[in-house]
This record gives sequence, structure tokens and C-alpha cells, in this order.
Amino acid sequence: MLRHVLQLSLLFGLTASCGKEKNADPTSGSSSAPHPLIGKWYTESGNADITFRKDYTGVLHYVDLNNTPGCEDGSVTQFNWTTDDGMLALDYQSMRICGEPRSPDNDPPQPYTVSGNTLEWAGTTWYREGNSGSDNSYGGGNNGQVAFWIASDLGCGNISVSCNGVTKTIDGYYSSGSPDCGDTYAATFTLKPGTYSFTASCSSLDWDGTVTVKTGTCSKMQLTGNGGGNSGGTNGGNSGGGNNNGGNNGGNNSSNTGDVVLWAGGNLAGKSLKVEVYSYDQAGNMVSFGTRTLSSTFSNPPTCGASGAANYTLTPGVYRYGVQLGTPGTADYQWWEDGFTVKKGACVKARIY
Repeated sequence: MLRHVLQLSLLFGLTASCGKEKNADPTSGSSSAPHPLIGKWYTESGNADITFRKDYTGVLHYVDLNNTPGCEDGSVTQFNWTTDDGMLALDYQSMRICGEPRSPDNDPPQPYTVSGNTLEWAGTTWYREGNSGSDNSYGGGNNGQVAFWIASDLGCGNISVSCNGVTKTIDGYYSSGSPDCGDTYAATFTLKPGTYSFTASCSSLDWDGTVTVKTGTCSKMQLTGNGGGNSGGTNGGNSGGGNNNGGNNGGNNSSNTGDVVLWAGGNLAGKSLKVEVYSYDQAGNMVSFGTRTLSSTFSNPPTCGASGAANYTLTPGVYRYGVQLGTPGTADYQWWEDGFTVKKGACVKARIY
């Protein structure tokens, strides 16, 4: 299947399920304990990663080992997952290979075991994201931590960060690398494992988005200024380091950045449609460029800056985005991800729905 298309080095079958199964945690005697699979896992070579979410959806990602032009994202498969009696099953929902949609075929369930930060499954050893090879105690107990930080003076004074009903302040920056949780100029929150919404603001910039906390780990979220001010206020979620709301119309950007418009062409039928753009720094930490809400649909690709679409101004490079359709926890909620490449002075137009 995927391995034949991308000639991946991980020669194992992926698992799937055709029916509902009990998602029991075989390593825990408490039904209230989080499932041990929840989180993101990597192969030792880094050729594949898989994310298991607490709502029993997930994402499987393969790297294109052939460096195929236009295939920077490799293959991305969305799935629902179930476990029963030590067997793990994936029910594929959608697949994109090099940005093109495919119809995935399901595979039979396979046995799995979780020991600490190590997962044995499908003939491969997987390691939990953030595992340093030894136990750590970020947050204590079953908690984890997240640190919000900036890499330079954004010129807007102190930044207030709110998460899970608590507000903290960033009053300094780290120019030579990301801080650790608890460091002086980081806004650090200690939380139970899960995904949390956050907002942040200073005198001229606003951010919002989500961050995932894992037991015993320090997640890091950099708030970026991206060289621009928040000219559009807070309407539409102008997060991600003060990206100008609307960007430069038509992509006529003469600076060292490019513009992106993410747009919807399908009928939203009253559902909420949100998108978050993000990337990873050299240390592997996620950097969010903010969440936008799409309020309009288009019959043709709009120009950068179009009202009702999600607009970003970014430095050249490869970015990923996650899309949320509907309300989390409801039967019709959907989540998927994809990516795009920003080029200097250009307007990238990507339909996300």
C-alpha cells in the first residue's frame, strides 16, 4: 500500500478495524487512566510517526525517502483506532500521498505492547515523543508541562498567556535556543495530559491556538512576531506571532516572506471550520502560527487577503496545518492535516475543504 508508492523502508502491515471494539487499557487497572497509546510515537530512524488521540482518532505519517519533488509531506493517513485483548486496529478514514487523495485499504489488527515510552507494534519499535531515554518529572505525578516563549523582543511589552483558566506573563526572551519548562522568562503551565486551547496578547499582537501536554514531558510553544504587526486586530484569530490579518493582497509581498490563503470550497452546512498552521524548529519543538476560523466558501481560489479565508504571512519554508470541522466530541467532528510550501514574495492558495 503506502510502502509500495513511496518505497518506504519500514516493511510492515498497518492495522485496521471494521467494527467497534472496547478500547481497554491492558496496562492499567483503572478505567479512568488515559490509554497508554495516547500521544505521538516515532520509529528510531524517523521514517514514520503515528499519533493516537484521546478521542480515538489518529494520524499515520510516512516520510518520502526518495525526496520526490512536491512530496515534502510524504503520505498522511487519518484513522480511527481501537484496542481489544492486546490487539490494535486502525480503520482508515482518508489518505493523501504527495498531497493527492487516495483510497486506503484496511489491514488486519496486530498485537501491540506498551512499556513506558516504548511501543512494540507491527514488527517495529516506536518511541514516544519527548522520550529522552530516562524518566523525568516535568509536572510531577501524571502531569506534564508546557512553556510559552519568544525568541526576541517583539516590541509590544509583556505578553499575557492564558491556558486552562490561568494567566501568566512573558517578560523576557531567549535568543539562543528554547528554554526549559520553569525557566524565568517562559510562561509555564502544569497540566494533566490532553490538548488545551490558549490565547496570548501584548499591546499590538494576539495569538490563539492549541497545545498538547503529555505526562512527564515539557512541551514548548514559541510565539512569533514574524516581522509584522497585528493590523487586523483579533477578529478571525490573528494568532501566530502577529501575522498581518489579510496579508498582502494577491501575494505582492516584497519582503522576505510569502503569503498563504487557506480556503473552503465545500458547503459548511453551519459547521465551524478552523485551521492551525505550524512547523517544527531544529530541536523538534512545535511552533504554532495560530488558528484561524474560516467563515466563507469560494467557487474559485481567492486571492491572499480574502475576507472569510485563513490568511498567513510566513517566512519561506515547509509548513503543516491541521483542520477542525465541527465541534470536538460530537459525532460529526472531523480532523485532518496536510502541508504547503511558502516561497518568497508569492501567494500560495490551498483549498482545505
